[in-house]
Amino acid sequence: MTLVYRFRKEKAGGRMVARPRIIVGLRFCGIAFDASALIDSGCDVTVIPQHMAEALGLSLAGKPIPLLAFRESSDAVESIVDIRFLGKMEKTVLSWTGY
Repeated sequence: MTLVYRFRKEKAGGRMVARPRIIVGLRFCGIAFDASALIDSGCDVTVIPQHMAEALGLSLAGKPIPLLAFRESSDAVESIVDIRFLGKMEKTVLSWTGY
């Protein structure tokens, strides 16, 4: 699947930066909402913030799994969420909920 997206200017660290963003629809057990997603072409998993996981009703009781990034790391809990790229066909992907 090919995604078409724009770089959107946003403030980060006191300066403006351009980041690749796309709108996605998240759905789990009848709860759904749209959110802005940052595209990271080098990432192996999809990560959503804890407040979104809680809004979807995902359990955060699982075993913490470390997520490693270039300069930092954090823990996450594995979950399955339906993600719909708006304007594209629906696709289910594996999501990691960071906390």
